[in-house]
Amino acid sequence: MLLQIFKMKLGIPFLQLFLSSIMFTTVTPCIQGEHQFTENKTYRELSYRLSKDVVPRLYNISIIFFPTMTHFDAKCKIDIEILKTISNISLHSHDTIKLEKEEIKLIMQNKVYELSEPPYYRRDENIVDLYFDQVPPGNYTLSIVYVKNIRESDMEDEGYFKTIFLPETDNQQKLLLVTTIQTIEARKWFPCWGEPEFKATFVISFNHEIKYYIWPTMQSERYTLDEYKQDWMWISFVISYPISTYHVMFILTDLDLKSHKEYISHPSIERYKVDVFRSMWSRLSVANFTQFSEVVIDKILQSEWYHKIHVSITSIDQLAIPTMQEDVFGKWRLIVYKESLVTYNEETYSSAQKREVALTVARGMVHQVIDNAITPSWWSHLWLKKGLAALLHVEILDEIFPKGRFLDLFVVQVQQDCLRLDSNVFTQPLSYEVRTLSEIKSLFAFPIYIKGPVILRMIQHVMGNKFQEIIKNYTSTYQFKSSTPDDLWNMMHVNMDNPELGNSTMKYIMGNCVRENNYPIVNVRRTEHTLEISQYQDEYHIDEHYRQKVLQWIPTTFTTWEELDFNNMTHHWIPPKDSTKYNISVPITTKNGWIILNLQQTGYYRVKYDDKSLDAITYYLRFMEYEDIHVLNRAQIIDDTYYFLKRGEITYGRFLHLIYYLREERDYVAWYPMFQMFRDISCFLPFEESAPLKEDMVFILKGLLKNLSYNETTGEDDLTKWLRREAVRWACIFGCTECQEIANARLKEHLKDPRNYKLSPEWREWTYCKGAMKADAKVFLKLIGFQLSVNINEYKVFDYISCAERPRFATNMVYYSSRNQKDSYSTLFHYAIFVDHVVEHVDHGIIGNMEEYNASACVKNKLLVALAVIEVFLCAGNFKDKINSA
Repeated sequence: MLLQIFKMKLGIPFLQLFLSSIMFTTVTPCIQGEHQFTENKTYRELSYRLSKDVVPRLYNISIIFFPTMTHFDAKCKIDIEILKTISNISLHSHDTIKLEKEEIKLIMQNKVYELSEPPYYRRDENIVDLYFDQVPPGNYTLSIVYVKNIRESDMEDEGYFKTIFLPETDNQQKLLLVTTIQTIEARKWFPCWGEPEFKATFVISFNHEIKYYIWPTMQSERYTLDEYKQDWMWISFVISYPISTYHVMFILTDLDLKSHKEYISHPSIERYKVDVFRSMWSRLSVANFTQFSEVVIDKILQSEWYHKIHVSITSIDQLAIPTMQEDVFGKWRLIVYKESLVTYNEETYSSAQKREVALTVARGMVHQVIDNAITPSWWSHLWLKKGLAALLHVEILDEIFPKGRFLDLFVVQVQQDCLRLDSNVFTQPLSYEVRTLSEIKSLFAFPIYIKGPVILRMIQHVMGNKFQEIIKNYTSTYQFKSSTPDDLWNMMHVNMDNPELGNSTMKYIMGNCVRENNYPIVNVRRTEHTLEISQYQDEYHIDEHYRQKVLQWIPTTFTTWEELDFNNMTHHWIPPKDSTKYNISVPITTKNGWIILNLQQTGYYRVKYDDKSLDAITYYLRFMEYEDIHVLNRAQIIDDTYYFLKRGEITYGRFLHLIYYLREERDYVAWYPMFQMFRDISCFLPFEESAPLKEDMVFILKGLLKNLSYNETTGEDDLTKWLRREAVRWACIFGCTECQEIANARLKEHLKDPRNYKLSPEWREWTYCKGAMKADAKVFLKLIGFQLSVNINEYKVFDYISCAERPRFATNMVYYSSRNQKDSYSTLFHYAIFVDHVVEHVDHGIIGNMEEYNASACVKNKLLVALAVIEVFLCAGNFKDKINSA
């Protein structure tokens, strides 16, 4: 604990400075080189791919848990079809599954083939080779017996998590075992063909104590008592349609979970005529707080978009589980949520928590359905279904909660962040060939969850109303099959009718888009009579050389100062040519005419306006009706202009004139890129040279707060509340004295009468920290005593002290407070204050500091524990110098 305190004292300022300064150059490791996809090669040329000469048809797996739940015995019988004479079978199996030669047999009717040598592990690929004598084509059963350990809280052994905990209402330990198979982890449970295009049916039988439940739930006839072990039972799961191994999921637990309803009908299913989604199951102690989750589930199932998704799996269980590592995880017939993210208490939780519940439930339901409906032929194509699910769950939320503005927030929080992260060539392209295990796992990073839905949103607007039907046809056509993105592009191309594209197919256009890093930049250049729109080959740095971006087909939309029609989604395609011959020309009838590109930011590119056009747009925003320009384009203009400011292509003065209009802007969406900019420049604020910048930002924020006020009003929407909180936070950070004084006044009111002057969770941090900036000694001692009395995290209290305009004065004041005052301090807080004082007063020596600390003998005895650690630091080389330089 003391080490953590030292790190807080010595490390945080430097860490913040470091992180802020590298923000513009943050990179993600990637695979460079030629993107040669597996469709162009045979499996024999790809050593990391399994042979297609052997195909699994049925997995029959029996798992017998030990009473200690530390391991299980298993027998895996796989019906396979051998298509040509072979002498070895290769399949996936993790080396934590110990396979013995004597326990592996290949059976065809009455004939048994035994291994000619022990199994050979290729550990880098998780592949095991089984060698036999010559085996002719035919249908066989591969039988494997093995033992698997299941350790608690096993973070390295991915594919499951197991935890034991004590519920609040029960002193008996409860066990929770959840499989979390994202891609390749099934091989850690059973030997298998673990590539997505290998599909098979399953029969999985579990043997466990009766006190445990296995999810998903099954019909009663699937449950039988164990004839040989008292209070044990068998349960069998039958999956009669072919699925990939990564779709398998189950939960074993003795938690007592309850549900309000039995089933929720899916109104669009005609084929099955059965109920699909079960209600939310949760612990009884939180059951009353899942009611809003139930509302969200009902609304999702009634939404127009959800009706367009092909649902292939029935009777889906949804569980709210404590101690979940993932926010939400769904496979096959299960969706598991982190309990804290799907429970909502109207009296104590903020509206932000309510939005989080809606997002979590929608993400879980849509991802689960899309995951079942689309199976990629190889992991490189995983981005398509993950990106589609990420987009559709936001689309559905925007439909069922229109006031929540989920799509607007998606654009500024996801798409604009994607542009920031995708600004260098070290980020991975959306689709590239993965070969190794680490490369497959790396897919669950920036491109899939951020860039994937952004690219698909662009395609959605290109296709217009046809997009929904195409997605419906795609998911139903490839049900229980494997597919590639090319299959979707081909479906879309049939519906494309644009002469500007010439002979270019959708497959060609999208292939270049998803296999390249970065994004295009569209240039607006003014001539005497026209505005010219084109792309240019920007250069970027890689491997100590400069390379040019690959030009792409760009679907552009635009409106002029005369039309101001931001709903006109007529697309004009810019071809992949860097030449004025391929410009789009827009006539201008006045010298101050202007154009805005990328309406509602439906395209994935930035726009660079010439200076005169940018000045004309700035004038309109500042002195005309700024709300005539769509809020997403107001945000886009700020974000793009700031990007070119960082590149040195636009002056600070021109950017400042643009953002002056924000004094009147009251939409959080338009302000979002500014708050991101504030985070970027925060590392420069301690320097004297930042004074003019801080004055500019305070001027803008004071104008906003004059219009918005510091006080929330009844009926305000969430985004207005967020805007106010961010504005007052940054106004204080930039040194606005009015902001600091208001925070200090509110802090005094709250400390004087906390019962009548309560602080909402959203305002607590601001009031305590910013109010402490101007606090005197009396307020400080009252703040610290109050916070410790209500069990606020001691680190937080220490942070509030650091907020003071003179933090050393504040800390010394606490250090020299009376013994009676110190009685309210926890041991941890004593440690924090004492260590902080010792670090600042090394020359006093340990004994001197201890004598100065006016505390009881009991407290001083506890502090002796800290002294040994402090002495170690004091004896370290140059420690005093490090302290003095901190």
